[in-house]
Amino acid sequence: MVKSEKVERAVELYKQGVPIKRIVEEVHISTKTLYKALKERGEKLRKSSPRRLTSEEVEKIRKLYLEGYSIYRIAKELGLRPSRVYNVLKKLSIK
Repeated sequence: MVKSEKVERAVELYKQGVPIKRIVEEVHISTKTLYKALKERGEKLRKSSPRRLTSEEVEKIRKLYLEGYSIYRIAKELGLRPSRVYNVLKKLSIK
């Protein structure tokens, strides 16, 4: 597949609602190339929303924090942003 065909295929998948990560993996183009193509075509970019944490992940955050782990260490271990960990703790009325 020629690069222009890949880009057109990627744009079409984006219009169908396919997640960007899946598009770039499937079509084999960079994220930067996809965003550039979408901008050139005047496509409105979707807002990304963070995935919902599982109850097990929330419980692990609670447990680690109560064991004395810092928010930053918990975030690093779970692959989250520190602000996300803080917000979970705040919602649990721990922080």
